[in-house]
Amino acid sequence: MAFDETIKKYNELLNQNTANKSHDTEQQIVNLLEDFLLEDNIPDELKIWAYWNISDNYALQRKHERTFNNHLKFETFARTLQSTNPNYMLMLICDTTQRLSLIESGNSEYWSNLYYEIMDNLKINDSNYCILFEVLRTALYPLAMKENIEQADHAIEKMKSLVSKYSNDSQILRFMNLYYCCLLSYNYIKGISNDDILTNSYQLFSQLKVHLKDDKIRDNILFGTYDDWNSKRSSWQQARSIYDYIITLIKTENYELAYKCYLEIGEEEFTNGYFKKNIKLLMEKINER
Repeated sequence: MAFDETIKKYNELLNQNTANKSHDTEQQIVNLLEDFLLEDNIPDELKIWAYWNISDNYALQRKHERTFNNHLKFETFARTLQSTNPNYMLMLICDTTQRLSLIESGNSEYWSNLYYEIMDNLKINDSNYCILFEVLRTALYPLAMKENIEQADHAIEKMKSLVSKYSNDSQILRFMNLYYCCLLSYNYIKGISNDDILTNSYQLFSQLKVHLKDDKIRDNILFGTYDDWNSKRSSWQQARSIYDYIITLIKTENYELAYKCYLEIGEEEFTNGYFKKNIKLLMEKINER
């Protein structure tokens, strides 16, 4: 199958699965891309894309051992590119679903070793800072944080430094919002007061929410490529990170502020099942008071 035909079929399956959430469709994506990797003369970027998506779709199916086995192949290939493009190594550690799958298969240390190796050797620059931020978000996912709090200590300092380094960047509103989300969760897990963070994060929320009314500009970058993970977001896309903020407030038991923010954006802004499930919990907690 030609490269463009594979991509077309992949996009069809991806859009189908977005609507129906089927493990069967996820396995079809795996089959498509495993066959694709057998073809000759595949560009490096598309090989990275295929390996990343295979790990992702095994992880989504909770086929954890297969996630790990593919990740070993993924790592082997990424290492062949280290001398020419070390940034591709970041693709191994930039997704929460994949990390949780590796944890479930008993390979948490494998992910952690990759994290330290990559973070200790990579130079931060304009070619990788966006995907690097996603890597740090993955390291600071609450369930994974509990698995390795020392790594979370390392990641929160790295994220703080990255936010400071790019304080005048076009992406700073989203970066700051998600930094506050990670910090709220980090402090909650460690039993540290969040009072100042709550004040500052709400001020940032107020800046972001106005952009929910911006033109809904989306990019057309192929999902799961390096360029996708390293892409800059429009103001509207950055404002969508409010979703993460409200859920974080609920998860860290800041119910009053979560409710305030929810009322300010309106109940129709985010309507997927996971968000609604958390809002239902929020309403129960508010009604108890």
